[in-house]
Amino acid sequence: MLRSISATVVLMAGIFFTLLLASQGKTHYPRITATKGLTKVEQNHYRLHVLKGHAWAGVKHARTYKQLVWHRRMLKRINYLLFFNHKNLQIQKLLRSMPPLDSCEREILRREGTGFDADDPSTWASAARTPNSEGSDAYGIPQALPGSKMSSHGRDWATNPVTQVRWFKDYIRGRYGSCSAALAHHNSAGYY
Repeated sequence: MLRSISATVVLMAGIFFTLLLASQGKTHYPRITATKGLTKVEQNHYRLHVLKGHAWAGVKHARTYKQLVWHRRMLKRINYLLFFNHKNLQIQKLLRSMPPLDSCEREILRREGTGFDADDPSTWASAARTPNSEGSDAYGIPQALPGSKMSSHGRDWATNPVTQVRWFKDYIRGRYGSCSAALAHHNSAGYY
């Protein structure tokens, strides 16, 4: 979570300085206001794409070498910021699509030892690709045995944490009826 916050702060600072530099240039970069109903990350992404279009126009229509260099520099900065903003959009999309986990489900997943933390999206990708450390064929966040069972919930079962968590929730509901019954089985047998 801290990584995504720090990346957002860096992105906001970059956008601020890009706009500040744009306001000092010879070409007018417009004030962008058509972003109602979007999240902050989506607004930033939209603004950066509009600025990128204006920077390209500046490169294309530069009259002097100094203007050309300035617009190219702006374009390079905007592309750099777009790259990081795209990463934030991916994290935000993943956060919205992750099914909610109750405390019982979190406890079972914690005991599986894959390093998955439902509150920290930076742990999801590595946990989704985690094979069992004891040499069995168990795989991923829920340590499904075999991992290919999760293919019933999507072709991306081997890499997508959202697919794996959805499979985990359905598996517990189908096999044990409730999470508390699955946790009780885990307490007695050491697995669910």
